[in-house]
Amino acid sequence: MNLRRDILEQAYEAVLGRRLLRLAWKPLTCDTPGLVQAFEDRSFSFSGGIQFCFEPNEDLFLTWAQFAPSTLIASTEENRWRPNALDRISASMNGPWPDAIDARLVAVDLFLSPEMELPGGEESLRTAPVGARHWLEQGDVLHRFWVGTGNCDALGEGDDLWVAFDQDPGNIDELVLLKTLRA
Repeated sequence: MNLRRDILEQAYEAVLGRRLLRLAWKPLTCDTPGLVQAFEDRSFSFSGGIQFCFEPNEDLFLTWAQFAPSTLIASTEENRWRPNALDRISASMNGPWPDAIDARLVAVDLFLSPEMELPGGEESLRTAPVGARHWLEQGDVLHRFWVGTGNCDALGEGDDLWVAFDQDPGNIDELVLLKTLRA
């Protein structure tokens, strides 16, 4: 049993098949200037969380928790961060991010870091995802929206939140697919 993974899966089940209405980056204040500079990039990393707002009124807040390695978790901002620790920045209408808005979440792939599969490790960490690939359907186009722990385009390697749109992490061949959730 893995409570973190179960909570993550339950959070996704509530939004699968729904249309994404809004997207907000929730960085720590010290990371805000770098995040603003990276808006037009297809990928970047920062400390904090990401807020997905789905129709009709379903929010999904993703962030990370530092274990060994860091893991992706679904939580609420209030449960994970000190009050007023995170800024709120709407996704820029520049770069790739507008293509996510009004798209329908049709599937989510949850991935493990290869280090988490080592025998003898704590079970709750061996089955805790380090990243999620969101499949967003916009008309007849499927987009990939990644959220995971990591930096420099490598999931599972770092204590920041890494996001990417239609770009896979550099270490995708090393990641282990844990589960696919479908609408």
